[in-house]
Amino acid sequence: ALVSILNYVSYWGNQKLRALVRRDMTVAVYRHMIHLPLSFFHRFKAGQLVNRLTFDVVRTASGLDEIPREVIRATFRLAVIGFILVASNPWLALLIIFVGALHFWVTRWLTTRVKSTTRALGEQMAESQAGYQESVSAARLIKSFAAERYDVRRIYDITEQVRSADVKAAVVRYSEVPIRLVLDAALAGIILMLALIAVGHEMLTIQAALMYFYLAQQSIEPVSILGKQMLSIHQLLASANPLMELFNERNELVDGSKYPAPLNEVIELKRVQYAYPGNPDVLRGIDLQIRSGEMVALVGPSGAGKSTLADLILRFYDPTSGS
Repeated sequence: ALVSILNYVSYWGNQKLRALVRRDMTVAVYRHMIHLPLSFFHRFKAGQLVNRLTFDVVRTASGLDEIPREVIRATFRLAVIGFILVASNPWLALLIIFVGALHFWVTRWLTTRVKSTTRALGEQMAESQAGYQESVSAARLIKSFAAERYDVRRIYDITEQVRSADVKAAVVRYSEVPIRLVLDAALAGIILMLALIAVGHEMLTIQAALMYFYLAQQSIEPVSILGKQMLSIHQLLASANPLMELFNERNELVDGSKYPAPLNEVIELKRVQYAYPGNPDVLRGIDLQIRSGEMVALVGPSGAGKSTLADLILRFYDPTSGS
């Protein structure tokens, strides 16, 4: 009963910590995102940015509590077992280093595949989120043109890409389990053989050999856990990479230290020119005055620069030239 209570308290504590981390990460990501310039939001679909706040944050936060706990626990167990083995027979204790090297090789072999498939899954999730949002937002348009069948097919294709990426990520991630089981079984056989050889050469007694075999076999589990957690760290880094890329984004519109005075006279643009990066000028030589209390309409064909001019007045962008 006491063990069950302690397990429940531990589970409750872990879930609470994970929820707090997820909340703080979501707020931190959104705080940074919303302070970026409008040009940043033009480079991404809304669903892709929502995916950063949901899928990427959840995948990253979910490993932050489990990985340190498992690494500390496995390291402590391995240190205790290693100390006893070294005290009993230093040469045979070197086998633990060999065991660790094999598990490290397995981890390294799987790392590249886990990172690439996890990143691909994240990208497909972002695309699907954007696709779903576009379809729901355009429900009126879809129905107006009787395009339900076409849109269902589009959603099927998007979801199929997510399924394919998810299966690939799962196959790579969970192939680790049988690989490590086969490796652990082979290592247990090698350890038993070496223990018997040591008995034959009178390096160990039968009792010492049995104890060595037991301790060496016990050391395999924490080594395997450490290898598994190293792989989990790389998977976490792959999930966190889009978030790190987002945090590396900087607002190019630097604010001054003074607050603007209330508009009492006029908003004035002089010889304003603006071009979006890599595109020709949208606005050129614009002179405009809007007096306080005056109502002004910006009229022109689509693409004439009406929205861009309004964005410049609100300082969503800085003009290429002019003031």
